[in-house]
Amino acid sequence: MRAPGLAAALLLTACRGGGSSEAVVEPGVDPALARVSQVILHMSDATADALAEGGFALQGFAAAHTSTGGVQPLLWFQSEAFGPQTTITWEPVYAACTFQEDGSGAVTLRARACYAIEPGQRLRVTGEAGTGAVFNDGEPGLITLENDTDRVQQGGISLGGGPIASAPVFGSGGVLSFDPQPVVLLSFSTIHGEVAQAMEATRARDPAAADQRGAPLDHLRHQRRLLLGGARRPGRARRLGTGSPLERPHPVASRRYTPPCAACCPLLALAACADNRAPVFDPVPANPVVVVGQTVELVVRAVDRDGDAVTYGFRGLPPGSVFDRSVSPPVFRWSPLVSDADPAGREVPVTFIAQDEAGARTEARVVVTVFSGNAEPTFTSPGAAVLDLRLTDTLLLPVAVRDDDSESVEFSLIEAPEGAELEVAGPKAALVVWEPDPEQLVRQRVFPVTVQAVDERGVPVRHAITVVVYGDAE
Repeated sequence: MRAPGLAAALLLTACRGGGSSEAVVEPGVDPALARVSQVILHMSDATADALAEGGFALQGFAAAHTSTGGVQPLLWFQSEAFGPQTTITWEPVYAACTFQEDGSGAVTLRARACYAIEPGQRLRVTGEAGTGAVFNDGEPGLITLENDTDRVQQGGISLGGGPIASAPVFGSGGVLSFDPQPVVLLSFSTIHGEVAQAMEATRARDPAAADQRGAPLDHLRHQRRLLLGGARRPGRARRLGTGSPLERPHPVASRRYTPPCAACCPLLALAACADNRAPVFDPVPANPVVVVGQTVELVVRAVDRDGDAVTYGFRGLPPGSVFDRSVSPPVFRWSPLVSDADPAGREVPVTFIAQDEAGARTEARVVVTVFSGNAEPTFTSPGAAVLDLRLTDTLLLPVAVRDDDSESVEFSLIEAPEGAELEVAGPKAALVVWEPDPEQLVRQRVFPVTVQAVDERGVPVRHAITVVVYGDAE
């Protein structure tokens, strides 16, 4: 017999198994901290059969604290394909979206426009259809939506391609901030919904569930507290883009809530969860400032206060950089090129991740500011060359410079034997070509060559090369 409204919830924070249980949750990610997160759910054959026969579906919700009390958790996913061992994987990538209701009467939201985003970035909505652009000037650690249209927009975020929360964002500069939390809530429920459906609306669709009193409804309220946390108190903040100063939330400590499983889960016995503390960076990586030609080197070290081993990862490594995990602790190295820099400084963000054995993780966002500087070109060619006419009758003399803050340099011959020519061989390389005349060799056998290089900022540098000729010209 199907039991309307019955729900069983599993709190997936960093759980350490304890006591006997018919259902065990293993949260975490793969060992290399690739962009795939994973949860493995174990249960007995009898438990899996009972859930399937009872018409239960496995539902998922993902947590994010918010800057307003009006946010609704959305059904992240739903599936009836579960068994004694069920593996759930997703990519921990976020998108900021604008939504609209589907108009069918159920409170189900359809995405109008979605943009890839990371914590610390801001989606500025400027189009009436909910379109906009993402900027890097958001509040650190928060995903921010700013509504610059003159109408209310329904905004929210998705995780791994599935929507997780939404709320109205008022027009004319209204701001909504999300603080993604490393918490996933799994629920076995007979109240079947649709992906992106508001959680409270899912409950209200079943009259029996709406009228029921006691643990199941209380537990759904606890779900909402877990997923959204407490509303943050707004505070005065700096300007974002254009317009007047906006109200932004102050960072607050995350709240963790353990649901009363024994009271609401008659078909499912859960493993006990002990508090697990996420690793902390020690020290917190600094925001380095570098000039093209220099190398950034950051030691990334985290400590787990529960004594767990720590695995390191990253997001957004700039091209050409290295995150060396062959050493302990790992080291980030990067030698920026001129294309990475700006005379006023270009900010390049990179995120480091530390995760313990139970899946709890901490992220540190570092911003490297790269200045182009104004270094002079430096010749890397030798100061002497030999032409042996017994082997060849033509001198091919390569010259090259290093100039990290310029895309290219201009070469010219300042001094050379008569008949010598300079050919461009690359943005920062050239070739001196000379075929001696026999009359030239009668007078002398040592010839001076001077090459000049000028970078994009007009800084000239000269390089002298002595050419010695052996043998006779034919």
